[in-house]
Amino acid sequence: MKFAGVLSTTALIVLLTVSSYAFDYERKGFVIGVGAGFTPLMTGSSDEGTLEFDRKSGYAVDFITGYAWNDRNMVLFLVNAGVYEDTLNVYFYGALIHQNEIQCTQGFNGVVYRHYLLPDAPSFYLTAGLGLQLWIANERFSCHKGPGFLLGAGYEFVKHFQISGSYSFGLTHNCYDDEYRHSQIVFTITGLLY
Repeated sequence: MKFAGVLSTTALIVLLTVSSYAFDYERKGFVIGVGAGFTPLMTGSSDEGTLEFDRKSGYAVDFITGYAWNDRNMVLFLVNAGVYEDTLNVYFYGALIHQNEIQCTQGFNGVVYRHYLLPDAPSFYLTAGLGLQLWIANERFSCHKGPGFLLGAGYEFVKHFQISGSYSFGLTHNCYDDEYRHSQIVFTITGLLY
């Protein structure tokens, strides 16, 4: 019990010391951020014709955490997704057999490389990444995932605030091994601590 208290106190001191150096207004070191925006376009299709989705626009979120080894280059873990209400059409041999209103989350989760063109704000930046494409429907449907890719660009207009646009795409599979192609365009305004 005493060992756990000493370990907890030591971890807290180290965390506070590291965090005081991590967020020093220099675009170098640990970074963390959250953003919100909208997604004007999300698509999905399958060759099997088992599912079709009527795409609608929705709101978007992104979460960022990672490390910048200098003032122009970062490696980040990025969650970049859109959320929307949709109509799920289920087909059996070309005939519509079921229709249901569902809430869906579709997007990219993965590791991205971000390069800023200038060492300080204001600055444009480019982003590219590899990870997972996800499609998650409400509780009656499962989470589909597969390989995903992201390309994006943005502009840090003042320190810690950025506007970005991204295009991500990938494949997902359901439990029957049906394959679906997904893509989305996401625009967000993000607060980024560094």
